[in-house]
Amino acid sequence: MADAVVTRDFRIERADGSVRWVRSQATALFAGPEGIRVIGIDQDITNETLRFHEIERLQRELVRSNSELDDFAHIASHDLKEPLRGISNYANFLKEDYGDEMDETANQYMDRMISLSKNLSDMIADLLRMSRITRLDSNGQTAEWQPIIDDIRESLAFTFEEKQVELVAQEGLDDVQLDPAALRELLRNLIVNGIKYNESDTPRIEVGYDASQNAFFVKDNGIGIAEQHIGEVFAPFRHLNPHDRFGRSTGLGATICQKLVENAGGKIWITSEVGTGSKFWFTLPKA
Repeated sequence: MADAVVTRDFRIERADGSVRWVRSQATALFAGPEGIRVIGIDQDITNETLRFHEIERLQRELVRSNSELDDFAHIASHDLKEPLRGISNYANFLKEDYGDEMDETANQYMDRMISLSKNLSDMIADLLRMSRITRLDSNGQTAEWQPIIDDIRESLAFTFEEKQVELVAQEGLDDVQLDPAALRELLRNLIVNGIKYNESDTPRIEVGYDASQNAFFVKDNGIGIAEQHIGEVFAPFRHLNPHDRFGRSTGLGATICQKLVENAGGKIWITSEVGTGSKFWFTLPKA
């Protein structure tokens, strides 16, 4: 009968300079009055050990790379936004001080310059936000739906009142294993999109869970998405509608949503019909 097993890993350097890793396992067998017998097995685990060390090295490199990328994003966003702010400010100064002396075309150019500066500034801010949000660690974190939905409702109160938005949230949604900041960003982006791309007198947004799909959803009664364009929704910087119809956007909102869901181990997809609305489905690990 086996009583004890001892396992040790050894590094062996051969005479030719090559290195091998060996796992030695000794098992003590009790054989009654005859005493104890020991059976030993040696296994060459060089390839397994080298793969493990390589994974450790790559993990350290990834942590270092992410840290450097985060530092770069902060520096780049600051260095890029400052001159943009200057361009926008000086354009506003020119328009305020000399607008009466400029013809209509010149004033249009100024308005265009201010608008483009703001759009680029928003794009930089969204890129930085995506860099931060999509690297949130959800391990051990639990997000509750109702407090986050209440917070979104409060932060968008002016928009809700102005556009007569109706937000309906299903009660009793299961908590999910996710950083609350990530769930808030996900829901806010989907709700804002449902309001923005909507021509109804009363935009309606529903948040809920469908057991048949085993997925959560955010549904709107907006303009909908043509079937041939659904695959393009999550592409960064992709605009499916002209700016003069629904206003400018950075084209990163849906991309951020996709990154958030996939980083949590879930998936996200869309069902939609033009003129009826869209339904964004997504799965998240339940707490």
